[in-house]
Amino acid sequence: MLYLGGTEVRLTTKGTTKTLSGTRYYTAAGKNIALRTATSGVSGTKLKFLCSDPHGTASLVLEPATWAVTKRYT
Repeated sequence: MLYLGGTEVRLTTKGTTKTLSGTRYYTAAGKNIALRTATSGVSGTKLKFLCSDPHGTASLVLEPATWAVTKRYT
C-alpha cells in the first residue's frame, strides 16, 4: 500500500492476477467527509459520504445514489 496524502494506492495479487485500486479521502474542517474508490478493470468510481461521531470515527457510510446507510461497528 502506498499513502500519498489523502490518497491510498493498493496493489493486490492473487496468483497471477494483479489488481490496482485507489481510495481518495475528501476532508473539510480537518475531518474526513467522503471517499472515492476506483479499481483497475472496473469502469467508473464509487463515492461514499462518511458520518463521524463526536470522536471523529466514521461509523456511518452513506451511498449518495440511494442514501443507503452502512454502519461500521467497532
